[in-house]
Amino acid sequence: MPESTFAAFPGGGSKPIMKPDMSTRSVVLARSRRRMVERVLTHCATDRKAAEPLLILLRRFATESAREEARMFCDELMAEEAQRRLQHDLAA
Repeated sequence: MPESTFAAFPGGGSKPIMKPDMSTRSVVLARSRRRMVERVLTHCATDRKAAEPLLILLRRFATESAREEARMFCDELMAEEAQRRLQHDLAA
């Protein structure tokens, strides 16, 4: 994170921000995940061949996410239509 953004955080960004409901375990897991992602990004930045399979995987995830979003949108439309029909039938 750029140093210019530290002022937006309590303590100038030097102290971790924890919500009261976050357990120590979840904080440790989040930090572990972040370090893992940083290592992968560093490795990909230095080795283009290593990055290609990850980019393919990310494209697949993006496609699956778009598909899931479209399904959810269609489900919402169908639910709205069913509700309109029900209201129309009750009014009649």
